[in-house]
Amino acid sequence: MPFVKEFKDVMHEIVKVNKEISQQELADAVGLSSPAVKKWFEGGKVDLQNLIKICEATNHSPNEILGYVDDKTLSTDELYLINQIRKDEKLKQIIMDIIKMKDE
Repeated sequence: MPFVKEFKDVMHEIVKVNKEISQQELADAVGLSSPAVKKWFEGGKVDLQNLIKICEATNHSPNEILGYVDDKTLSTDELYLINQIRKDEKLKQIIMDIIKMKDE
């Protein structure tokens, strides 16, 4: 079953969390100013030409950049974890609490 992350959240993960590329490097790769790229982190939309450039600069697929994830893009371990969480509401709440603590 597919699920979707917001584009801004994917961009945040790539640049700020995983530090795969800096915001300025991304702006340079796409050919935009840093303030223009910053709009993506605030919920701005991306056009097709820039999406292609983001994919090339980050080595991510369009599906990943747009936040679309399905069973074909998940590892076996990720699928296992998702299935375990779906079965157990208590486990789901524990994991959500851990994620919230990490974000604070």
